[in-house]
Amino acid sequence: SIGRGSTTGQLSTSDTSLQDGSYLDSYTISLERGQEISVSAVSAEFEVYIGLIKPSGEIIEGNRSQDGTSARLDVSADEAGVWYVIVTSATPGQLGSYLVSVK
Repeated sequence: SIGRGSTTGQLSTSDTSLQDGSYLDSYTISLERGQEISVSAVSAEFEVYIGLIKPSGEIIEGNRSQDGTSARLDVSADEAGVWYVIVTSATPGQLGSYLVSVK
């Protein structure tokens, strides 16, 4: 799970991989309905992508910076429960470290 603050992570070949060959890390966060959060990720080693998966399974995609080194997502939770924060690369097979932050 992840709380408010920052956490470092590492995309590696031992992580879960998607059908396109991208590696993926996921974190859980419990949110109340109406709670507002900002999730961001930054990496100097790969083109970062973030997303949120609602308790219902709906995916919300983050906005990437033009150079691809960071991504951000601002959400007002419309569902209470456990949400998943997803960090992956925008291009399949990319690996490296990143910093993910929740505010």
